[in-house]
Amino acid sequence: MATIDVKDAAGSTVAIEKPLTPGRAAAASSRPVALSTEDKAALDQIHTDLAAATPAGSNLIGRAVADASPATGGIGATGRIFASTGVNSDKSSIRNMPCRLYAIQGYNNATALRYLKIYNLATTPTPGTDVPVKTLALPPKSGFVFDFPVGYSFSAGLGITISKDVSDSDTSSADADDILALNLDYL
Repeated sequence: MATIDVKDAAGSTVAIEKPLTPGRAAAASSRPVALSTEDKAALDQIHTDLAAATPAGSNLIGRAVADASPATGGIGATGRIFASTGVNSDKSSIRNMPCRLYAIQGYNNATALRYLKIYNLATTPTPGTDVPVKTLALPPKSGFVFDFPVGYSFSAGLGITISKDVSDSDTSSADADDILALNLDYL
């Protein structure tokens, strides 16, 4: 009997049990193990049961095409900042309505860490007053990529600031041209 415990949307554990043919356990080798018709049917049923036990919109391993975009399966939009300005913590409202962030890319041209602070706000964030929901350290003299395969949800909107200090109360700005080609892919 193969038992797999999964959590449903409410956090309750659901046990899915299916019989497997005796003696067909995978050996510890790199060679594939041929499954009997009964084993294949049981595994197919486990897959079906897992899909049924996982409600739509749940955080799944990997990214479902329908989750990324209802039309094409791709990213819906990209918020771009060509270069940091060194003014007012480079604050920006990327999207003023709910969205899901999938990836961030850019380059830190500074010789020290800079910090990208992400806010769940429908308005432009106020550095030192608004509290970010996520703070990312951007390595010096290096490109960076942050990928959120199932998306990071923002219920109000998506706002950012770029600063020299990690603290939530910081109001410093990154210098002009510290951060280059900042892209935020969202839907």
